[in-house]
Amino acid sequence: MSLSVAGLWRYPVKTLAGEATDSEVARYVGAERFDVLPLLVATDGAVKEFGRDIRRLRPNILIGGVKGMAERTWENRTLTIGDAVIRLDSLRARCPMTTVDPDTITRDPSVLRDLGQRFGGKLGLNAEVLRRSDYPPKDPTVGGALGLMSRAFPHSGIDLRDRVRALSENGSVPGAPEWRWIFTPGHTAGHVSLFRERDRALIAGDALATVNQDSPRSMFNLRSEVSVPPAPLTTDWGAARASVERLADLRPYIIGAGHGSPVRGPHVADDPERFASAFTPPTGGRCSDRPAITDEGGVGSMPPPVPDTLPRNLLIAGLMAGGAYLAFRNRRGRADSCERSSRDA
Repeated sequence: MSLSVAGLWRYPVKTLAGEATDSEVARYVGAERFDVLPLLVATDGAVKEFGRDIRRLRPNILIGGVKGMAERTWENRTLTIGDAVIRLDSLRARCPMTTVDPDTITRDPSVLRDLGQRFGGKLGLNAEVLRRSDYPPKDPTVGGALGLMSRAFPHSGIDLRDRVRALSENGSVPGAPEWRWIFTPGHTAGHVSLFRERDRALIAGDALATVNQDSPRSMFNLRSEVSVPPAPLTTDWGAARASVERLADLRPYIIGAGHGSPVRGPHVADDPERFASAFTPPTGGRCSDRPAITDEGGVGSMPPPVPDTLPRNLLIAGLMAGGAYLAFRNRRGRADSCERSSRDA
């Protein structure tokens, strides 16, 4: 038996189905898995009015800072999140699933009666994506020098559809017969690198870097070393590590990367291998534990953002510095006043 369920209900449904060897929880992505439209949008104001566990409503998106039942005026409007545009279609008519406790699987019919009496049986908004974000958002919380600099980076994609050509599945590169392409996802979902066997030349792109972009000193002197791909815009660290291992198996003599100077020589073949064995993703950042989900249509989903404390810390530091300066000026003003008084006396 295969049960198609969403993430929040994975463990309750597994409990209900039992632990039989022929029972498993499976992901299903067909259109009929949706009640009405692919997304359900809720607001914190409406959830507060509802007064029960939010999991009974099963929203995909929860919008904060909304007063009361303001969502009931949002039908046929659009919601913009970054570059993505979401159409808010209609209020969601609630079904008996709201009566099921997500922890105990027990039913409480009074929940549906309450929804009918207070909300006309409708709560939340049916929604669908009109335009997805074309590029994952930058993540400065990974830390390091590049993470700090990334706060000023643009993060929208470039439309190259009239210039690019599809790559052959046999690995050949159009117009470059000596080269073959190698699938190296991680930094982006569709990333490829190029390799030429004759001189073992590798164009790694952003599968790796030849400068440590986490080190301010290395970013200044550009000392060559094999390092991780640009961390603030890398969306799948597990895939990134596998890609580095794949490139290390080629034992290149020359490496050109998107960041850092080209490196060449007999030692180069060992550098990616050593780096692959010690590859460590950032300990912070939104994609350090879970990858983003992307495809040819753009960004499907991102892990929750990690709070960026730097702006707040800079504000606090600025206020402290301003306060110290004012205190200094005030003390100096009193000292000058006392000195003038002494001279007048």
